[in-house]
Amino acid sequence: MLDEEKDASAESEDALSDMELAMLIAAASALASAPIAHKAISKSGRALLAKLQQIAGANRSDVNEAIEHDFRGSFIRNWLADVEDAGKVSPKAASLAAKRAQQRARKPIASVQRYAAKMSQQMAQSAYMEYLKIASEAAFASTGNIDDPGVGYERALSAGIAKMARKGLTASTYTRKDGTVVHVPVDVGIRRAIAAEGREPKIKATLDAADSSFGLVEVSKTVNPRDTHHRWEGQVYSTGASTAGFPSFEEVVGDQINDYNCGHRIRVFNPNIGRRFSDPLEGTGYTAEQSAALHTEQAKLENEIRKLKREHEVLHSMKLDTKDVNRRLKDKRAELDSLLNDHPKILSRREWREYTYEKARRDLGLYGKVHLDKNQQMAVMLNSGTAYAQSKIRKVEKGETCR
Repeated sequence: MLDEEKDASAESEDALSDMELAMLIAAASALASAPIAHKAISKSGRALLAKLQQIAGANRSDVNEAIEHDFRGSFIRNWLADVEDAGKVSPKAASLAAKRAQQRARKPIASVQRYAAKMSQQMAQSAYMEYLKIASEAAFASTGNIDDPGVGYERALSAGIAKMARKGLTASTYTRKDGTVVHVPVDVGIRRAIAAEGREPKIKATLDAADSSFGLVEVSKTVNPRDTHHRWEGQVYSTGASTAGFPSFEEVVGDQINDYNCGHRIRVFNPNIGRRFSDPLEGTGYTAEQSAALHTEQAKLENEIRKLKREHEVLHSMKLDTKDVNRRLKDKRAELDSLLNDHPKILSRREWREYTYEKARRDLGLYGKVHLDKNQQMAVMLNSGTAYAQSKIRKVEKGETCR
């Protein structure tokens, strides 16, 4: 199993973010013409909910296609890496591996597509509830008399729309042990679903590939492993019983590598090639704790930038003032730039985490295509619904853009 790719769920996130944006704009548009009377707000809200559900249905095929792209690309990448690591590279072996990868991807694809359909309904309900809340609060904003809102009405609506756009919609919820209800954002929800469904089959495929070759797998190291994982990371294991110098993967690691949010990866260990994973902290001068804190700060800033971009999109679509959000976006980007410049040995720009919608990936020539190697010399073009024989695995010419 390869290191987690930066775009393992990118197209799915983009497709659902497109749906989210459409729903936010629909809710904002309804708010801009919101009636003042309570009964009229409820009636208008029901009409909005019907429109939101239409948006979910209209975007379903795009979401399903994106999920298929992400899974097929990720699985093909990993299966071909297993063939390479096992020392069995040949056109026939690569073709067979890619075909098997797509076959194994079918079940998780269907599972996540069903989950995404539930997410879209939750998103519609979330936008509907935001509409009712903002419209009612705006009506009471100035005088507290719902039939005489006064001069504060439009100002309250604008503030409510901006806040709704910044917060985004809820894709799902769950309750913690302490009773706290957690609202899961759209991009996080689909990313977790794809990771959860794809991780175990990819790890099993790598273990199977190792079993049929050298009988060894290497486990990566992470910058901040949990205590229970620290003891087994960064080592080479036997896929069978323990042998001289190689403890048993099943006995030492086992299902722990499938623990929630585990960032460890495995690859077939080929003694003729040597280690494929490196220590991410080696030579940086940073401790695991320092690295974890810096990466957390970077992720926080990236998330805030995405939120501000979403707020700008919605306000701009409604022809509302965007000066303030533009200023805050500029400040947040400067803050991120400063953090990256201060810690170049441990942090690097992750532009894909600052993107918001599918258009950005299309403009970059990244939609419907994944790279098979870090040098981006081999790419697979993913055409949803086509048989493997119709998929194209080819060299990418220098300077060529895959669309």
